[in-house]
Amino acid sequence: MSVCPTSSFCSFLHVALHSGGGIGGLALALFLAAKRSDSAYPNDLDVAIYEAAPSLTELGAGVGVWLRTWRILSSVRFADGEALARDLAAIAPQGRDMSEGLRKAFEFRKGDGGPEGLSFYTMRVPFGVLTLHRADFQQAIARHAVPPATAHFGKRLVGYTYADESDSELILQFADGSTARADVLIGADGIRSAVRREMVRRLATRGELVLDPVSDLVEPVWSGTVVYRYLIPRAALEARFPGHRAGQGPVVYFGKDKHVLAFPIVHSGPGVFAAGETTPTPMVNLVAFVSEPEREGTRISGTWVRPAPAVDLLAAFEGWEDEVRALLELTEEPLLWAIHTVKPLPRYSDSNGRVVLLGDAAHAMTPHQGAGGGQAIEDAQVLAALLAHPRTTRETMPAVLRAYDAVRVPVAREVVRTSRLNGMMYEFNHGWDEVSDAEATTPGSVNPEGEEFRRLRRHAEAIMAIHDWEWTDAPAESQPAQAVRLFQEMLVEAAAKTDT
Repeated sequence: MSVCPTSSFCSFLHVALHSGGGIGGLALALFLAAKRSDSAYPNDLDVAIYEAAPSLTELGAGVGVWLRTWRILSSVRFADGEALARDLAAIAPQGRDMSEGLRKAFEFRKGDGGPEGLSFYTMRVPFGVLTLHRADFQQAIARHAVPPATAHFGKRLVGYTYADESDSELILQFADGSTARADVLIGADGIRSAVRREMVRRLATRGELVLDPVSDLVEPVWSGTVVYRYLIPRAALEARFPGHRAGQGPVVYFGKDKHVLAFPIVHSGPGVFAAGETTPTPMVNLVAFVSEPEREGTRISGTWVRPAPAVDLLAAFEGWEDEVRALLELTEEPLLWAIHTVKPLPRYSDSNGRVVLLGDAAHAMTPHQGAGGGQAIEDAQVLAALLAHPRTTRETMPAVLRAYDAVRVPVAREVVRTSRLNGMMYEFNHGWDEVSDAEATTPGSVNPEGEEFRRLRRHAEAIMAIHDWEWTDAPAESQPAQAVRLFQEMLVEAAAKTDT
């Protein structure tokens, strides 16, 4: 580890990133690597990734990328001409147009009304939604992030302390008995974050968070929803149900207290970026949700993820349309997930400027807008801009993290809210009773599909209204620019106070 000489300004920072193998931590390392490749990179950051698992692993099968996130990722370029967008195009479904033109993102169908479903809305938005295999997506990011960051595997954090009373350096403690030192600890260790647990406990001990009990912000809560996940070979689906619409594009099947999401992806495998040809496997990602809304906010015992008998899945969707049943009948022991969230945190960092949360560790949310990974990427982009700033030092880290909180907490909190509402609307548990036939009918129009069809379309329009932040134009001042401006203003204000 480099030594910072004693002075009022020292640009060297040893950054420890405790990762749960997810997208956010790797994205932060990616953004910092891109800045490091720039000859104008002003700061000296030693980034070490401490990964709890023995290797990079990612649970889950599919991930969706909307225009807002695509613009961030496609902006990542390196001095040698490499671009992340090129790698993402390589793992996209064959023939996927990567332009920002208007295209189909999802088809909405009512699926719980018997053998014949009803298509009632086509979501058409700029860029659509890019569907990727999660492991391929992770690999595309990691190949640019590690190196230059160094990765240490099998390092599960159990706690941290400060080296001295000045809180100037952290000592990280791992389950294997080893320790490491860092100037900054970034908790990107997922919904069961050890960093969040220790940070919240310390804030409560110092009276900076008033909690009774402290576990309210430490322990995740159940959303009231479980989800069955399974990857279906597209060839098997075509043989079982020729021309199935889920093999052609993303579909959401709506139903009371349940909904099904299905979309095509390709899985390229670990050799996709190696020399030579790979043969991507076309798949359909099946995600079937079952909810008990009255149990939202409770805690459940036992494992959150386990194999489930396919017969349980079929029983849960008894009486649904033939398209859905065809998907379910192709599953063999799907994984059953209990979806958990984290109660909203008032801040994502400590007051000492040494510890900060990112991604699910900060704001684990329901997956109903496909926004969890995108929000982790936004966290990473903002934090990278601040860490790379030429005025970022050990001394100015408290201001860095205050600026990060000021920008990211309100944005992520709103996405948590709308994602929850989106899931409720897919299952007719929010907004449906307020949609009358009169509201849903355009004056002078004649619709042969009847009253329910018009109500469903109005319901879909309400979903679009809380979803459109993912593809509408970004504000003139980006989040990284806003955070940097706030940071600079804080430094000016601090200097003025010192002068007086």
